[in-house]
Amino acid sequence: MFSGIDNEVWAPISRAMDIDINNVEESKGLIALAGRDGKPPVYLKSADNKLFYSTAHPEYGRERLMYEYNRDKDREYVYKVDLPKHYFTDDNPDKTPMSYWIEDADKLFKNWIEFYVADKGN
Repeated sequence: MFSGIDNEVWAPISRAMDIDINNVEESKGLIALAGRDGKPPVYLKSADNKLFYSTAHPEYGRERLMYEYNRDKDREYVYKVDLPKHYFTDDNPDKTPMSYWIEDADKLFKNWIEFYVADKGN
C-alpha cells in the first residue's frame, strides 16, 4: 500500500480519535500499518489482505480541514477543539494551510487501486 511513499505517511485527521489499537487487533484481526508511537493507527488492514481502513482523510484538499476546524470552533461549547497539528503554516490558523499530504495521497490511492481493485489482494 505504501510503495513509493517515504517512511512517514502524511494525511489529515479531522477530529481527535479514540481508538485502542489493542482492542482492534485482538477483536477484529486487524494489523496497524501506519501511525505514530502512542497515537491511534492511521491505516489498518485485515490479516487476509481483503480489507484496508483509513482513519485519516488523504482525499482532503488543502482547505477542507480548515473548514472543519472553523466549523467545530463555532461549536466548541459542545466539545473541545484543538488546532490541527502540522497543518497551518507556523501553527497559526490565520496563515495558509499546508498540503504536504497530497503527493502521499496520490500514491496511496494508486497503490490501493492496483492492489485491491485489481484484485491482487486475494
